[in-house]
Amino acid sequence: DSSLFMSGTTFEFTFDESGEYPYFCMVHPWMTGEIIVNEIEDMTVNEIAVGEPSPVEPEVVVPVEPEVVPTEKRAAPVEVTMAQGASSPGCENTNECYLPYQVEIYSGEPVVWINTDSAAHTVTSGSPALHDGLFDSGMLMPDQKWEFVFTESGQYDYHCMLHPWMTGKVIVN
Repeated sequence: DSSLFMSGTTFEFTFDESGEYPYFCMVHPWMTGEIIVNEIEDMTVNEIAVGEPSPVEPEVVVPVEPEVVPTEKRAAPVEVTMAQGASSPGCENTNECYLPYQVEIYSGEPVVWINTDSAAHTVTSGSPALHDGLFDSGMLMPDQKWEFVFTESGQYDYHCMLHPWMTGKVIVN
């Protein structure tokens, strides 16, 4: 563990055994990498100069859009849960960070978000790149709930400020 270090500082670690060592940033967990350590006799010489980055093609993941099924007005609010483990990247590949990923309601109906994960989360309107300020739950600790009543029809994207891969959608008729 490097602990927190600031811009311009370095961290060194000597690996005693060969193997693959994944790592990530605790502050920004979507920042990941892997160090591969080979035995000296197993090493192959790379023609890329030391210090020069090796280009890697990013894997393109196309999210699956769930089928929208209109709902009738309900007596109880629609509930959305923050999935267990959503604080680690991966749930975005199947749109299972917020469950369900997408809800459809009528104007004037509330949606209740419930944090069933072990980490804190937010419900923040807009996309991770564009916070539109329409709604924000603030920090929701495990087992906490937050409710919002949608009064205008439209499509509302939302995300978690702490874990930006977590996204969801509310459609208001």
